[in-house]
Amino acid sequence: NAQNAFEMIQRIPGFTLEGGGNARGFSSNAGNVLVDNVRPTTKSGGLDSVLKRIPAGQVKYIELLRGGNDKGSETAGQTLVANIIREQGTSNGTWQLILRRTPENRIRPDLTASYATQLGDWQTSSEITIGNYPEDKTSFLKNYSSEQALTSETDEQIKFLKDWARFNSELSLKTDAGLLVLNGRFDNEREDAGKHRTINNIHDTDTTWLLEEQENTQLVELSIDWTQQINSWKWRLLTLGVVDKKEYSNQENSFALFEGMNTNVNADSYQEDTVNTELIIRSTFGNVSNTHFKPEIGFEIASNRLDTDVNSFSNGVEEQLSNSDVIVSEIRAELFTNATYQVNKKLSLDGSITAEFSKIDVDGDSPKERSFNFIKSKLVTNYQIDISNIISFEIEKQVDQLDFSDFSSSAEAVDDRVTAGNPNLVPTQTNRTSLIYDWRFSDAGALKVNVFYEWKKDVLEKIILPSGEQTLGNAGDAEFFGFESDLTLPLDLLLTNSNLILNFQYKDTRFYDEIINENRSLNNIIPVKYSAKFRQDVTSLNLAWGFEYVNESYVEKFEVNEIERKDRKGKLTLYVESGFIEGIKTSLIVSRAATDKETINRSFFINDRSGAINGNEINYHEKKPVFQLTLSGRF
Repeated sequence: NAQNAFEMIQRIPGFTLEGGGNARGFSSNAGNVLVDNVRPTTKSGGLDSVLKRIPAGQVKYIELLRGGNDKGSETAGQTLVANIIREQGTSNGTWQLILRRTPENRIRPDLTASYATQLGDWQTSSEITIGNYPEDKTSFLKNYSSEQALTSETDEQIKFLKDWARFNSELSLKTDAGLLVLNGRFDNEREDAGKHRTINNIHDTDTTWLLEEQENTQLVELSIDWTQQINSWKWRLLTLGVVDKKEYSNQENSFALFEGMNTNVNADSYQEDTVNTELIIRSTFGNVSNTHFKPEIGFEIASNRLDTDVNSFSNGVEEQLSNSDVIVSEIRAELFTNATYQVNKKLSLDGSITAEFSKIDVDGDSPKERSFNFIKSKLVTNYQIDISNIISFEIEKQVDQLDFSDFSSSAEAVDDRVTAGNPNLVPTQTNRTSLIYDWRFSDAGALKVNVFYEWKKDVLEKIILPSGEQTLGNAGDAEFFGFESDLTLPLDLLLTNSNLILNFQYKDTRFYDEIINENRSLNNIIPVKYSAKFRQDVTSLNLAWGFEYVNESYVEKFEVNEIERKDRKGKLTLYVESGFIEGIKTSLIVSRAATDKETINRSFFINDRSGAINGNEINYHEKKPVFQLTLSGRF
């Protein structure tokens, strides 16, 4: 009952979809799925949107590419890639209606339709989706003094609603000279969030705190992709442009209770408007002949610009934030060469070397112009023990991209935290090695284990500026190591047509923190995460059912004068799918079937984390089950 290519990809045993990233440029955002032997040229929507607009009826077959192959930089050194081959000249469509019900009886619809057809000589596929997503959450907060005496208790109600309308389309024209592909994406999103706190102060007047947040986003992405075969070489030229506009605002009010009446004691507002533009030109020229050695050369030029305008008011008086109005622009060029070498039937090598040159200009309170030059490299060795077993060893030099928003000031109303902008940031560099073992022990069974080690230079953590403000800055070096395992286990001996997918991740880091003069972990690292997915297809009844359970250990966030620790309970999702209505797939999903709970403990320190503790706040979050009914079909 798979409706589109996305659902088909999810059914491949031992294959985990990697949708790529959202970094600037095109080369840094490779996923592990190809469509008709090439990487999709869309960027903002990721691979998910590309795959969902390909109806299942248009998929001719899906091939798995393991180890070295003849796709050059299209596979970006991935050890396992799925290649979707489509039927040409066919017409297929899908539709999907989703109804969600929250615990507060809010019901919201979601409608998606996609269609692929031949229009003259053009092969086209399009998707439109209109919908919204509601979420309700309750919290209970307790605040304690430095002597651990209770100072206040708070009830919090949170309501969130996200509305969106999206349209994306692809047109491709195959001629004797080559293949022309045009892509377009148009997004419009709106988010509204409301938080209401009733605060019972033990030794002071009770208060009420209200926060209203709103964010509007409009995005346009267009791309032109040309591929041409020249003898035994393939030339590809890509041009892609993105304009992403965001408007965020919040209004914060506090009321004190005097003689049974609420009196406004504080009113703050914050507004941040950003416009992000990007233009990419990329060209590759690679050998695709049936030889042992397949080289490729290419270049990529990207121009990026971020305009940020921040305004903050407290009780009607404008606050002066450093680097609040900032324009960041970057010109970046990459020259690269990739090569695949099939040493013999068992051993293959896949390598790349990239020279990156960039210039970043910051225009604001602290104008800055900086130039960076880096050499990035990657080598993947694949050894196929037999038809079922393969071992891969990877070594790579990575250079992270700076987030332009870190150059300007920002404020978090909920946490009452202001972060100054920092124009002096440099990219984090990483040397990574990993060993991957992939075992296909049956048609439906697979095991994949990945062990890795990273050494990081110039990691980004919160630091103290000479002015006393806190900001994100380059704080030193760190080590990062761990492993991940995926096991797809068929359970046909117990239940016909059933399988169990188990995932386990372990991560550990070491970073020397100069604020406390001790080693600690990096920010936002989840040390342990594991999940279990079970599914059974009862083909005689045209029925499927299953569950997914995900559990994460704690995660810590380190501010200059604060440590925030989140402890999470496991999340359980139940579902049943049926085709009892002819031509329509019906799914009932209960997410957060076991109530989702999270505890956030914020510990505060005098001046910074090297000082004495100055109290703490414990926040108990709770999200109740959400029911989702999905109807989908083909036309």
